[in-house]
Amino acid sequence: MAPAAGGQVTRAGGNPPGRPRSAGIGATYEAFTNYLGWHEQEAGKTMALAAYGNPGAYPEPLFDTDGPAVSGRLRHTHERGAADLAARAGWDFGPPGSRGGDPRGTDAAAYLQAQTTTALCQLAGSCVAATGLPDLCLPDLCLAGGVALNCVAADQVRRLPAVRSYFAPPPASDRGQALGCALIGWHQLTG
Repeated sequence: MAPAAGGQVTRAGGNPPGRPRSAGIGATYEAFTNYLGWHEQEAGKTMALAAYGNPGAYPEPLFDTDGPAVSGRLRHTHERGAADLAARAGWDFGPPGSRGGDPRGTDAAAYLQAQTTTALCQLAGSCVAATGLPDLCLPDLCLAGGVALNCVAADQVRRLPAVRSYFAPPPASDRGQALGCALIGWHQLTG
């Protein structure tokens, strides 16, 4: 998230350099989506499946947040990351590729969604506290990354007492390139 004021975009926080991609929220969501049997770009199917599972089936946090930084527990990307986490934690996510046909996979989807929502709420709260800006939308704060489009989590973020409004642009990318280019152009053209 980045506050924009006076023709400047300022990055507020972020993840430490060297954090592996597998530790990101989006990569974690992709890994579980792959494990459940879908392409990583079909994360909406995992989000929908989550509604039918038990989010408390797996007791440990999936993400650690420290202010505006997040680090997930996965050591690998894609299906291998979710399988490795299950093995290390002694959990059973059911067979890979179950696509909702096994209740353990459904519970894994619910766990993932609940943990993602918690992490995003913590990150949003941290950003609002650091900037004093309650509008998680243009022109004050910018959201980027596909996870910002997770509608279940976004609904919870927008309901936080510190948040007045929330908007994630549809072309959000993990680098926020489209949004960044639009903001710089907007500021240069309008002052």
